[in-house]
Amino acid sequence: AAPFWLVLLPGDWRAYGLLLLTESLSLGLFALSLHWLIGMGGLLTFGQAAFFGLGAYGVALSLPPLRMGLPEEAALLAALLAGAGIGGLGGLMVGALATRLSGVSLAMVSLAVAQGIWSLAIQAKGLTGGDDGILGLSPRGFFADRGHFYLLTLALTVAVALWVRRQSFAPGGAFLRAMRDHPGRAAAAGLSLTGLKLRAFLLAGAVAGLAG
Repeated sequence: AAPFWLVLLPGDWRAYGLLLLTESLSLGLFALSLHWLIGMGGLLTFGQAAFFGLGAYGVALSLPPLRMGLPEEAALLAALLAGAGIGGLGGLMVGALATRLSGVSLAMVSLAVAQGIWSLAIQAKGLTGGDDGILGLSPRGFFADRGHFYLLTLALTVAVALWVRRQSFAPGGAFLRAMRDHPGRAAAAGLSLTGLKLRAFLLAGAVAGLAG
């Protein structure tokens, strides 16, 4: 109901309200990725923010070249997919390191990887802008309007949330819960715990990257 109240606000307040709602949806999507790992898979991680950042950098770095050959709207959507893909690759990298880890060990390894990615991002000023980040990449065209960009964010958030919910009740989600509750029994039943962890980190990384 919050968007309907925004029409009663002055122009500047309305724009600020849309910005807050858009950022809230983005953070909700990020929380969903964390829930997939911790809530569904029992995989304790302290490094999920790294995938969020990788997705943000993926969009920022891929958008300018995409704008040269595509309409603005298509370029933005393609850049969002690129960000999700880079976040998924980051998740896959952490998942590969964590296949034999669990609990506190997994949390510490994920935190170490996240700190390493942060350090690289800060030091690679020519690519990432360092502490200042990458500036001047506001949406253009149809999505330059805050209301339109909010609707895009809302549509993506709802679509991903429904897809993740569907995955939760699919066999893959049941296997993930089995690994969380009884890893020994899941392995004895023939489930590949390594494959389950890799897929969990891949999906969580992609969703966090899209949120970024």
